[in-house]
Amino acid sequence: MLDFDVRAKDRPVPALDKAAGDLMWPVPALGGASSLEAASKPTTIKIISSVGAKVPAPRAELATLPFAPVEFEGLAVKPYVNQQGRMAYTYRATGMRTARPVTLINAKEGGPKDAE
Repeated sequence: MLDFDVRAKDRPVPALDKAAGDLMWPVPALGGASSLEAASKPTTIKIISSVGAKVPAPRAELATLPFAPVEFEGLAVKPYVNQQGRMAYTYRATGMRTARPVTLINAKEGGPKDAE
């Protein structure tokens, strides 16, 4: 999401979110499920923020993974009809943080603990 009207040759400028008035920082995201095809395309999540989006460092036990697992904060999915007349989606978030362990997520949300 670059604003091609105001970018400089050596300094790309992110596009402006008209509703929030902040900049939109594109972040490519891949699902981590093992059932995904190797050729699957990343989804772009637009981080709406006045400061640049930075991928947080993973927890020490996840540092050897080929990608950094993250959680998106304030994630919203907006459907629309694209130029080919097909349903498509845009993803926006207000931020991202290092992924929490599954046991912490389940405990906070009242869900089951990890299966033994």
